[in-house]
Amino acid sequence: AYRELGFGRIAMVAFPPNAIDPADPSITPLWSKLIGVERSAFHDPLTAAESLDDSTPVARPAMPGMSAPLTAAAPADTSLAGVLPSMVGATAPPWKTAALISLIYTGLVAVVLLLIGAARRPAAIVACVVIGVLLAGGVLGITAVQSSDHPLMLARVGVVDVSGDTARQREIVTFFGQHRDNIQFALSDNSLPRALLTSSNVPPKVKMFPFSVEGIPSSPGNYASVWEIRSQSNDAAPLNAAVSFGEQGATLKVDSARQGELLAARLLIGGSVFPLSDVPSGKQTIAIGPRNIPGEWGGADAVIAGEESKLRTDILTRVETRRDVVQGLLRRSTDAKLVGFAGPGEKTSFTPPDSTEVRGQTLVRAAVTFERPAVGATVRFDPGFTQVRRDFALSLPFRPEGDTWSEGSQGGPWLFAIAPPPGVATIEPKQLTLDLDIRGNGYDVQIQRAQCSGGKVRENPMGETILEWKDAAGVKKVVIDVTPSDVDANGWVWLRMSVLPADRSGSLLAGLSEQSLGNWRVLRFDATLSGVVKSGPQAVITTWPVEVRPQIQPVKKPEPAKKTDPKKPEPTK
Repeated sequence: AYRELGFGRIAMVAFPPNAIDPADPSITPLWSKLIGVERSAFHDPLTAAESLDDSTPVARPAMPGMSAPLTAAAPADTSLAGVLPSMVGATAPPWKTAALISLIYTGLVAVVLLLIGAARRPAAIVACVVIGVLLAGGVLGITAVQSSDHPLMLARVGVVDVSGDTARQREIVTFFGQHRDNIQFALSDNSLPRALLTSSNVPPKVKMFPFSVEGIPSSPGNYASVWEIRSQSNDAAPLNAAVSFGEQGATLKVDSARQGELLAARLLIGGSVFPLSDVPSGKQTIAIGPRNIPGEWGGADAVIAGEESKLRTDILTRVETRRDVVQGLLRRSTDAKLVGFAGPGEKTSFTPPDSTEVRGQTLVRAAVTFERPAVGATVRFDPGFTQVRRDFALSLPFRPEGDTWSEGSQGGPWLFAIAPPPGVATIEPKQLTLDLDIRGNGYDVQIQRAQCSGGKVRENPMGETILEWKDAAGVKKVVIDVTPSDVDANGWVWLRMSVLPADRSGSLLAGLSEQSLGNWRVLRFDATLSGVVKSGPQAVITTWPVEVRPQIQPVKKPEPAKKTDPKKPEPTK
């Protein structure tokens, strides 16, 4: 472990546990400085802006037993800490208990007022109010007793990234329950802890190596300190996954050596989420069903999801997305992943105190590769695997990062392409299926084909219209047989989208402006592409017109005017 200091650094290497006297008061500050626990505290993640962008890696020193340094997120990630209270739950009585008490009290008051005479009703009302106050005080007293006697609980969220025989694990932990000023939990020798959040701005203390943490106070219903622990192991159970394409679509091949099932599994490809069932250990082939609606992260659960399912969806959303002020919620990366939650036997980097109830979830992630189909094979790429390429139309209101369309009032036309997933194969398209849901009230929306000629893109406003919305909204579907006039040299199918304000000259809405008619939007865009494999993946060929920008000539400074003497006449030419 080391700490930068000026132009050099302080380093400690291979200290045995008894190398330094733990009673020395200078040892704890030294370790705190080296590990970085005395960093400034963060705001409460429940109210602060959430960010999970790991795009800026920061190298950390290698710890004993590690073959390579860890990389950590910068700045620190506080978003996952926001799900910790929901893992423990409230310590107050359930809502149904409070509702039952209120119902009994209201019924008792009504019966008393009906049975007694009018003369005694004022006294009865006063008595009922007193009884209600005493009853409410009793409920609050019971709640306080239950809270004070609440067992010590530890909430934990773990993220495990499996790559070959190496696993990188990141855990966020905190304590709830009985108030203590000196909670300790031991850490493994290859873990690197740091204080992620401290509400009192006083970081916990770190005892000497191997690390243990003390001075973490806890109180019912909230947390005072949140710790982030990162570790790396070279003896991870392999988890290999690959997607293969055939005539019937895509299938997922999984070879898992992990103990237990991968619960609530999902396949993430680009901005698409494919819910799967639980993935058992061993080798199996899983059929990939339809993807979720863009922006939906739920799994293959029942219609009404349980609390655990909501918690897991929340964890997955926070880990796999980042929040952008302008563009909303986006996927962090476009890499294909198989994600799921480990069973209760997942190993952790720490040993909690005795008689501590641990409630946690561990998200497991593994990279997914794409198998290349054989030349001449017939393949089908379903929605979520096909790409919408807007290389020639950057103003198209489509976001590849989230695979979503944004609403707007801007009209076309735009030329865009439907392509296979990158790095799989170059195909000869045979059939294209479009299933679109467009809200186009106030606009005329057209999708046209035949936008290529000789393998190059040529905009053709007279191309055949395959889908059309005239001042309307709704779902429309079309299946077309692809011809050479639709395909460029890359094997992409090009389409033309035209959006124009609807002609309402003969209607009662003729006097309304375009702004009063609202915006248009593509609510769902599902494209299925089928074809025959010609070869392996090839480099992208620019088949569309390239915008030629005129060269800007440098501006020449005007020569300064020559000063003339007014007394001397100017020479004649």
